[in-house]
Amino acid sequence: MQDELRALITRHCGTIAGKVESLAGMVTSLKHGSSHTGETLVMAIALTHEIRGSAGSIGFRDVFKTASALEDSLKVLSKTGREASDETFERMNALANLALNLRPEVSSLFDADLSGIARH
Repeated sequence: MQDELRALITRHCGTIAGKVESLAGMVTSLKHGSSHTGETLVMAIALTHEIRGSAGSIGFRDVFKTASALEDSLKVLSKTGREASDETFERMNALANLALNLRPEVSSLFDADLSGIARH
């Protein structure tokens, strides 16, 4: 069971990194004058939420926390119609750096003791 969990965690590293790369493009477009009240912002919020949920489920706490903060920033943009702040881009950069350096061993589940879990 531990090997299966580790394989899942390893797959999620690649999945999260790919999603963060896509998200970075969306967030960058907000900086270059695209209307952030439109489709790109909605898609960025949804993708950030996906990243957050995936990271939280598989034990990548720092990615979860950073994606949560970025999601909050993007939701504020959506509600207020304001321009993206430096803080939004800093959060995106922090998330991109985490994804770039994401390794399976970083997951809190990678070395979890699963001996007490019954297998069905």
